[in-house]
Amino acid sequence: MEGSIVYCPNCGGESDEGARFCNNCGKAMSGAGKFEPEAVGGPEHAAQHSRPTKSKVAAGVLAIVLGGLGIHKFYLGYVLPGILLIIITLVTCGIVGPIIALIEGILYLTMTDEAFHETYVEDRKDWF
Repeated sequence: MEGSIVYCPNCGGESDEGARFCNNCGKAMSGAGKFEPEAVGGPEHAAQHSRPTKSKVAAGVLAIVLGGLGIHKFYLGYVLPGILLIIITLVTCGIVGPIIALIEGILYLTMTDEAFHETYVEDRKDWF
C-alpha cells in the first residue's frame, strides 16, 4: 500500500514506507515496522505505545544535579538549548545556568506525567 507509515526502530519516529533514513533521528530505517492500526487497536493506541517516552523524574533529577551542563536538555532531545545552557553557564561563571536548570527541574518534577509529556515531549517546549 503506497503511503504507509513505518516507525523507526531507533527512535519510534514516523516516516514513509520507502524512506531509507528516519525523518526524526536521521538513522537508517532498516527493520522498520508498518503501521497497521487494526492490528494494534486503532491509530490512537499505536500513537500511545509506539513512541519512546521521556521520564519527568529523570529529566528533573538531571536538571537539578547537572543543570549547568544542560544534560537534561540533551536527555529531552533539545540539542541547541543544551548547548546554549552550557554557554550561559560558562559566560556567567557558573551562576545563571544552574539557576535556570534548577527552576526547570522543579517544574518538571511538580508537573503531572501527562502535562510533562504533552509540554516537553509532544509540543517540544524548549524553555520553562
